[in-house]
Amino acid sequence: IATDDNYQSILISIAIKLIELNSKGYHHNTTKWIELCNFEIESWKSKVDNFTEYDIDIPDSVLDVLDILGKTYQHISESHAKAIGGVFYTPESISNKIIHNNLRKEEIVLDPCCGSGSFLIQALLKKIKDEDELIHQCLYGFDVDEIAVHICRLNLLIIGKERFEVTPKINQKDV
Repeated sequence: IATDDNYQSILISIAIKLIELNSKGYHHNTTKWIELCNFEIESWKSKVDNFTEYDIDIPDSVLDVLDILGKTYQHISESHAKAIGGVFYTPESISNKIIHNNLRKEEIVLDPCCGSGSFLIQALLKKIKDEDELIHQCLYGFDVDEIAVHICRLNLLIIGKERFEVTPKINQKDV
């Protein structure tokens, strides 16, 4: 029987593997980045009653897929539960177009319904491309779904690497 704990254990196991893959050959400020990632993983694991780590094999080619955690979460979440809660995930192509056509350097991005971070990921990528300073002070998000909040934080950490000096400011709250 699939339970919420099983789903979360699978997602956390995927996140752990993604962090391992992303840290290969990466040496700049690795210790701080690993600490931030591990803190988020441990925080999430502490909320899962029966956490079981799965040995998941992820090919390196998956590293090029943005928001693999969010896409996996969407896939394993019950569509009925999502429909009742009014959950809708913005397609990457739409968030990409909106961000790249409207976001200017040094602007703050707030996504009040961030989910797994589609808009915030695109904003992060644009800020990296624009060589924007202090990225960790420019991205904020909220979501009612605690699992999506963990996924969003990890997505930003994995993609942003050393650009985050602190855990991304993504919080669980009904706004």
